[in-house]
Amino acid sequence: MNNTLHTESDAGAKTQRFALTLSLPAVAAVLIVVALGFSWAFWLGIRAGQEQASPQPLERDLGNAAEAPAPSALPPDAAGQEEQGGLIPEEDLSFRESLARSPEPSPAAPSELPPRAEAAAEDASRVFIYEYQVASYSRQTQAEGLIAKLAGKNIQARLEAAQVQGQARYRVIVLFRGSEHSAAELRRTLKEAFRLEDILQRSKKAGA
Repeated sequence: MNNTLHTESDAGAKTQRFALTLSLPAVAAVLIVVALGFSWAFWLGIRAGQEQASPQPLERDLGNAAEAPAPSALPPDAAGQEEQGGLIPEEDLSFRESLARSPEPSPAAPSELPPRAEAAAEDASRVFIYEYQVASYSRQTQAEGLIAKLAGKNIQARLEAAQVQGQARYRVIVLFRGSEHSAAELRRTLKEAFRLEDILQRSKKAGA
């Protein structure tokens, strides 16, 4: 699109005419500049209006903030107690009094022993009189030598003479008074210390 303005000059009338030629890109650039100018002016107007309207709500908010009470640093329960003059609620007093009146736990009763343990304890406390035949010799001196050795270990023994199929026998009889557990210890001592393997229990009587 071309707009042409012609200029003609007459020598007599001195009339002047001007010719101006504009291309399409130049026209578009002019329109864009004009549009940007209007947009910038419109934005400045809106900005100015916001700045004029903003002070009033700000003053209102500042006033509300000044009138609002300061937050309490105490928890709700503590605040409630403070309002009541620092007194402890009646429910808390009742609970504390009930704790003070509560009886102390009674000590646990000693556990009873099972029947077998009771029987074993009873047998261990009972005393019996035992009589053991620990050896039998054909010579009396052998029997008397063993009795002397047993006496050295505080074991009471005696000599008993007998006839077996027409032959003389000299038996060593050990007398013991104590519980079944101590009698078992005696038999073990006779086997280990005196090498007596054939131990015969001849009697067992309840001690007084």
